[in-house]
Amino acid sequence: MRKILHLTIVCVVSIFLMGCGADAAMKKGDKFYALGEYYDAATQYRKAYSQTPSKE
Repeated sequence: MRKILHLTIVCVVSIFLMGCGADAAMKKGDKFYALGEYYDAATQYRKAYSQTPSKE
């Protein structure tokens, strides 16, 4: 029973961390864009887009 609880907690935490990745990449992209580093901004935006779930 205890192993199932630990596994559930680990899964929930990992899902939350994956969701935060897109937001962090967007913020980095915005910073690069503001500095005029458009190539790095595009890379970060691409990373954020790939982590965003598709909508039907």
